[in-house]
Amino acid sequence: MGRMGKLGLGVGGFGAVLLVAGITGLSMWPMPPWAVPAFASGMIVMFAGSFAAAWAVNTAAVSRAMSLFDGFAGDRMPVWGSFTVVEDMSPGAGYGRPVVGEHLSAADLLARGVPGTALVLGTFSMDGMTAENGDPIVGFVLLVTPAGGRLPYEARLGHRVPAAHLHRTLPGTGLPVKIAAEDPEKVAIDWEA
Repeated sequence: MGRMGKLGLGVGGFGAVLLVAGITGLSMWPMPPWAVPAFASGMIVMFAGSFAAAWAVNTAAVSRAMSLFDGFAGDRMPVWGSFTVVEDMSPGAGYGRPVVGEHLSAADLLARGVPGTALVLGTFSMDGMTAENGDPIVGFVLLVTPAGGRLPYEARLGHRVPAAHLHRTLPGTGLPVKIAAEDPEKVAIDWEA
């Protein structure tokens, strides 16, 4: 236990002595004038000291637990104390060829995706999320039909909707989309098409 824990225990112990003195004074007849202040001060000081000691013990335990991970990451990830910087190690990332599970921006998908159409089956709330430019993010349930005669499928996604196109989010509306060839669940709506 560090200095803070020992200090907390000392302060808590002093508070406990004050509290016992206050309780003793409160039980006397006639009650001495120092009994209530001793009781109140003892409660406050004891709880403050106990909190400081508990905080020190908790901090020490977490520090010991996190130290188990120091140096664990190996050569690929630099380690600083209990925190690591994780590099993007997904194969294909940064090589112009996306992989399944890789995050693709809508702009990337619109630039290199497979064309298709989508029918809006419904929308759902994204809890007031907005894009950096202030456009709302709307949750969509889409029936996506890829070009080339492949079978349609249902996809759920959140997508930025420019204010001028909010009327196109109604169920039954057809929308042009681009689909990731390697992961058909990744769909971007082409608002400008």
